[in-house]
Amino acid sequence: MILTPIISSVLLIAGSTATSEPLVLAPAFPLLELIALEDADGPKWEGSVTLGSSMSAGNSEVTTVTGGAEATRTGEVNKWTFGLTTVYAKDADEVTQRRNEGAAKYDHNLNESTYVYTSIGAMSDGQADLDLRTDFSAGGGYKVWTGGPWTLDTELGLAHLSEDFGSGQQNQYVALRGGYGLKWQSENEDKKFAQTGSLNPSLDGGSDGYYRLDSSLKMNLSDSMFTKLQWVYDHTANPAAGKDKNDHLLLVTLGWSF
Repeated sequence: MILTPIISSVLLIAGSTATSEPLVLAPAFPLLELIALEDADGPKWEGSVTLGSSMSAGNSEVTTVTGGAEATRTGEVNKWTFGLTTVYAKDADEVTQRRNEGAAKYDHNLNESTYVYTSIGAMSDGQADLDLRTDFSAGGGYKVWTGGPWTLDTELGLAHLSEDFGSGQQNQYVALRGGYGLKWQSENEDKKFAQTGSLNPSLDGGSDGYYRLDSSLKMNLSDSMFTKLQWVYDHTANPAAGKDKNDHLLLVTLGWSF
């Protein structure tokens, strides 16, 4: 099941041609208009950018560059989340890592503890021979813990995943999606731990499936600067021929929040 946002445009005519009143063109993207219509005095966008790099020369010539960005806007009813990550590594003339991914998610609160969501994600990984993985999902969520230093959200829904590999292999399937988000912060908020997990076993009766665990620890260096340790584990049940099902990514980055 591919979930597609509804995008429309509406032309409104104010008055008649006899009064020569102007033609008004409504915004072509109601999704963006919905964001703008939220209370201007309410919560603002918050986010961060991260960067990591290393380079060696001489007996070894290795260059590594990592970067990321994330942004979140949390209102009384709606929550918008966006994220981007890129990793590039080169050893002499050989590219040893080229990985890019991005995701967007929208949550709509039904009450204090339940919500519905829709999300979209895309990822490519040269070392896994993965040209592109896309996933579209929708479902419901329940906020298990909301007070104190710990918070926990759980989610259940359906997803459609499509995987295209460099060898020509393609996997497309509908999956049952289960996920959670766990967060902790210290009393003075200078340390923050976050972990998200998702299970996407295929409902098509085959061997397909995608599973992910993302854990990170942020430690503030100043009001706006921090260092971040991150471990990402990906399991592709039906990978490209000759490739491992399990991928591990370890990152140490420096970041700035806004």
